[in-house]
Amino acid sequence: MPPKVQQPDSVISVLFVDATGATLAPMAEALLRHMAGGKFRAESAGAAPAGQLDESCLALLRANAIPADGLACKSLSVFQTPERSVKIDIVVRLGNMVAGLPPQLYGVPAKVDWLVDDPAEAQTPEQAAWKAKKAFTTLQQRINELVTAKLPAAKGELQMAVQAIGKS
Repeated sequence: MPPKVQQPDSVISVLFVDATGATLAPMAEALLRHMAGGKFRAESAGAAPAGQLDESCLALLRANAIPADGLACKSLSVFQTPERSVKIDIVVRLGNMVAGLPPQLYGVPAKVDWLVDDPAEAQTPEQAAWKAKKAFTTLQQRINELVTAKLPAAKGELQMAVQAIGKS
């Protein structure tokens, strides 16, 4: 029997997580919101939030006409409270600092790692700018694959499909 495929009118909820919640995760959230056409709901958080969004990442979004409205540097704990019972279908962990991090979230989401070089780990401003541009391009390509993929509805198959995108 072929795998069950997500219905076109169902919205898939994705939570992007990075170390600080200031760079990769909000960049990915903005990209998915911009590219998804209503097929996905995007959120972002950091394992240890920096407090404010990285200005170079926001500048990259603006330079590429990607709306950054509503982005905020949020803690992963926001998604772990009983009051925040929003079902997350997929957690995409970005960067080496959060790979394998097992967040306990409502809905028992599929968890995948998309390792992306985090600009927050740069040693110089020049290196940070280069890493931010590289991360933007990588995330844009992977999110494009995500929004155009025929994703299976079964959690295990969904997890494998989204993980495969992270290896591209």
